[in-house]
Amino acid sequence: MGWPLAPTRPPNIRDLEMLLNGKPIFLGVIVSPGTAVNNATTATPFNAAATATATTLAGKVLLIQPTAAGHVLSSESAVIGAPSFTVATFATVPPAAGTVPGVKLQAEERIPFVMQSNEGWLQFIPSSGSANLFVWELS
Repeated sequence: MGWPLAPTRPPNIRDLEMLLNGKPIFLGVIVSPGTAVNNATTATPFNAAATATATTLAGKVLLIQPTAAGHVLSSESAVIGAPSFTVATFATVPPAAGTVPGVKLQAEERIPFVMQSNEGWLQFIPSSGSANLFVWELS
């Protein structure tokens, strides 16, 4: 069974596990000075079209690793904190005062992260201070 042409999630756990065993391809670093940043707004953007999900991280299986503790979350928009987007309350890091959004990662923790086919931007914010998030694609 071949993969579809459009970016999408793996259809089953077996295919996901096969992707997780793939060769890591380094995509870039999300550099945060202590504020929410994504792959389009980082110092050196990668897979970062402003609007088209076809040229972003959409549908990719990633391996991510922060240099310090922080939160990550995927988004349907390259814009961070824009109230005009319906996902802003969920995909903006942080979405509201007193809430803890996204997946909390510890320093140097590595996890696989599956991007939805309609979510092409990965956001990161350190728990405190500045930090980087290294991003690889598993292929």
